[in-house]
Amino acid sequence: MKRSGKESEVTKTSSEEDSRKESKKQRTTDENSQTCDWGNLLQDIILQIFKYLPLLDRAHASQVCRNWNQVFHMPDLWRCFEFELNQPATSYLKATHPELIKQIIKKHSNHLQYVSFKVDSSKESAEAACDILSQLVNCSLKTLGLISTARPSFMDLPKVKIFAPNMEQMHVVNHLSGNPTEEKRNVLVESARIARGNIQDLVDLKVSEFDAVIFPGGFGVAKNLCSWAVDGKDCTVNNIVKATLQAFHSAKKPIGLCCISPVLAAKVFPGCEVTVGHDKNVDGRFPDAETATAIQELGCKHVCKDVGESHVDSTNKIITTCAFMCKAPLHEIFDGIGTMVGEVLKLA
Repeated sequence: MKRSGKESEVTKTSSEEDSRKESKKQRTTDENSQTCDWGNLLQDIILQIFKYLPLLDRAHASQVCRNWNQVFHMPDLWRCFEFELNQPATSYLKATHPELIKQIIKKHSNHLQYVSFKVDSSKESAEAACDILSQLVNCSLKTLGLISTARPSFMDLPKVKIFAPNMEQMHVVNHLSGNPTEEKRNVLVESARIARGNIQDLVDLKVSEFDAVIFPGGFGVAKNLCSWAVDGKDCTVNNIVKATLQAFHSAKKPIGLCCISPVLAAKVFPGCEVTVGHDKNVDGRFPDAETATAIQELGCKHVCKDVGESHVDSTNKIITTCAFMCKAPLHEIFDGIGTMVGEVLKLA
């Protein structure tokens, strides 16, 4: 009887111990499961993690769950971006990244504030950087002005520099109301503000140091670089701007112009071919269609193109696209300017 009692006591003790172990194991499992619930991390924490990840790793991480995907598309993640195009990674990047990079830039170009290139001197790396640059062209000048290189040795990639004439603006515009103000500003100083100081006086531009020139558009072209806004086809072109255009043309180097800036070529190079969109206000998308008529009156050929297209005057190496001369979504304007930059790079 005593032995039986001892066996019963041992069995009871063993059962209690097993129960405690099982309970402890369950608590540990529960704690681990709470600790590893990555999908419920605060978005601010995930954002900080994503900032340390390369582009492709970010994209893969964004597929983990809905929460992580939302962080992937937060504007704060895309204010500062670095493209690493070192030679060992270039083949991998070109095979994997192009469409992803295009999608990211297309969606987040308005958020980008600083873009940095880390590029080596290989031709492959330079071509990849040129492709990204052509996609970035629809970002503001602030973004383009901050493009930098981590190494000075990527000799195959054209250097991007920004120039502006040192002159007083015709108008300073209040962009909330769209009306001119009484304020006075200098074109070079204002351009330096947009480009964060990375700019030079246009008079110092040496054509021999560059393979091509691109004139962005905007009403400032029609008011400051020439008097088209006031005089139309009878306008005059700023002397330094005119000399710059003529110098690149004489050197047979490509000239890219978008938005209203093709009128500069129409005035300086009679007989050339350009586009500012359509010569009729198709579906209300081309409210300034009369500009095309004025260009033809100057003796130049206007070629009708849609917003996503550009025109190449191969004889004069002049590449033009209508950009904001068309009332279109930003991504369509982006595509058109991208084709213009691509054609400039082909001819450079």
